[in-house]
Amino acid sequence: MTTNIGRILCLLLLATAVAATAALSFTSSYAQQSTTGDMAGMGHSTVPENVIDGRVHPERISDADAYRMFLLATIPKDNSQGELDRQIGMFYKMSLTAEQKSRVAEVLAEFATSINEATEDYNSMAENGQPDHAAYSTRERQAVAETEARIELILGQKKTEAFHGFIQAEKSKMRIAVE
Repeated sequence: MTTNIGRILCLLLLATAVAATAALSFTSSYAQQSTTGDMAGMGHSTVPENVIDGRVHPERISDADAYRMFLLATIPKDNSQGELDRQIGMFYKMSLTAEQKSRVAEVLAEFATSINEATEDYNSMAENGQPDHAAYSTRERQAVAETEARIELILGQKKTEAFHGFIQAEKSKMRIAVE
């Protein structure tokens, strides 16, 4: 149960970071201090000990976790054009062609379906008193790895390198709970 709360915390923090990045063109120094967890430079941290703050230690966030968090953040809240545009907009730094955008959108839709099915199965099992977190985690990791590989095939070598660099940079905006 604690692991689920940790996952939800990670997703909420990532969604908040993505929304804040999209909504604001600048961040005040007060907000930057709050985000890092430092209180007026006093060194006090508001981040729990079991959470890796990517602003402080991005190197401690694994590539697999970074790709997982990024791909989970791409899942649209609904099928509105705005949400679909937001989803593809997350790949803007790769300068995708129209065909690549279309193909990536298809792969992301399949990823969302896979994650939603895994979540529904997990929730159904949890309602019956037998949640299987290990099975859910395996399905999620498998979906992330397959999606990452399919996106890399669409992007080609140069854009895949740019994508990987982008994910590395995004680590500084992530917070992740460790078990």
